[in-house]
Amino acid sequence: ALDSASQDHQLIITSGGASTGRHDHIANVLKDLGEVHAWRLAIKPGRPLAFGQLGPALFLGLPGNPVAAMITFYQLVQPALKYLMGHDGYKLPTLFKAKCTAPITKRPGRMEFQRGFYNSRNGELSVKPTPHQGSGILSSMSKANCLIVLDMDQKSIKVDDYVNIQLMEGLV
Repeated sequence: ALDSASQDHQLIITSGGASTGRHDHIANVLKDLGEVHAWRLAIKPGRPLAFGQLGPALFLGLPGNPVAAMITFYQLVQPALKYLMGHDGYKLPTLFKAKCTAPITKRPGRMEFQRGFYNSRNGELSVKPTPHQGSGILSSMSKANCLIVLDMDQKSIKVDDYVNIQLMEGLV
């Protein structure tokens, strides 16, 4: 089905099967039928993402966990779609500084996108992470209005530390 779809489409997107579990076959199928350009990104959530080529079509295999799929779509697929559609002047989303109102545990080594809820009071932004940040917990996305973007080398965040946030303005 993927080989057939690659003949008629510029981009193929799948969700699930991109990790290393017993039922995850996307990376191997991509290797067998085409080329793997990247697999397993240093981001959380969203590490098991496959990117490659199937015949003339580009291929993106998103993770199966709902939050991981949404984050990788928002950060990677949406910009790729805009580029493929010929949008001129695409730029990365604006990041804003906000004071964190709760601690965040993080180890250096990969970029993290924590879900959060920001507000503005007296001209200053503050942000609180949503509870339960697991990649399978969809409520963390439905309750959030921003992503807390933590760089690869960043360590744990204390209350009143400033962090970068990316507003979730919708997938437009």
